[in-house]
Amino acid sequence: MKGRKADHPALAEAKGNPGKRRPRKTAAAGGGSGGLRPPPWLKKSREAMKVWNETAPLLIRINALTDLDRNPFARYCRYVVDWLAADAAVQAEGVFFDAIDTNGNATKKRHPAFHAREALEKTLSAIEASFGMRPDKRFEMLRNQAALGGVGFGDLFNRPPPQPDAPETDTPVKPDDIINTAARLNSAPPTRLQ
Repeated sequence: MKGRKADHPALAEAKGNPGKRRPRKTAAAGGGSGGLRPPPWLKKSREAMKVWNETAPLLIRINALTDLDRNPFARYCRYVVDWLAADAAVQAEGVFFDAIDTNGNATKKRHPAFHAREALEKTLSAIEASFGMRPDKRFEMLRNQAALGGVGFGDLFNRPPPQPDAPETDTPVKPDDIINTAARLNSAPPTRLQ
């Protein structure tokens, strides 16, 4: 005998979990990140899993996150949580605190969380750059791919590679200039709407 038909996932999410039962796992459930599962050690931090579930699908969509990148991206998620904690401590307690120096004089010192936040900022910036999570690095990735003409990465504009017998244009194309490269790969506009 069959049970009742399962609700649509959007409806089930809207209903929440009124009976406090554990949700069933489905084949499509990959941790909310397009089927890419986080490493088991990341699941110990609920906040880090939130960062994973919010950011991983976006990176998967632009092909910047694969199975090979799981651990570096998981560390990024943990660093984000640590940065948020350090920032909250600085916001609550201030950048400076009163202290006594080695000579017994009253002085102000920077909060240890301030130093932690600054160190994490540098680490996060480097990881964000490697995943293309900053506009300048995304542009650089697109520029490099366009300059290569899609060699080894698939054509950026989904066009066939240029033929060696093709006549050259009058204007020289600079390989490191994305505007000229994009203009060279430009096509005629569509003739009808689909």
